[in-house]
Amino acid sequence: MSTDRNELVKERVAAAFPSAILEVVDFRDTRTLVINQKEIKPVIRFLRDNEDLRYNFISDICADDMLPELSSGEVEDRFAVNYHLLSMSNKHRLHLRVPVEDP
Repeated sequence: MSTDRNELVKERVAAAFPSAILEVVDFRDTRTLVINQKEIKPVIRFLRDNEDLRYNFISDICADDMLPELSSGEVEDRFAVNYHLLSMSNKHRLHLRVPVEDP
């Protein structure tokens, strides 16, 4: 069920916002969509308002400082904002990660 739901979410977001998804990461049965910073607001609204998805609860917002990975060349962007979403009606979690410029 969770894998099917993960694919459904990715397909719906990609269809509605073709340039929004930069990367897809699956870790411990949780899908993370890396989203283009310019498209985060409409993507989050879409995830909330879409009848099949209904991610109506933000359980956490946090930031990453990827300095060690940046220094080693593993990542291009030092900072990212992470949104942890929950669809209570579908009992499904989704993480969105948005790389941001150095403030």
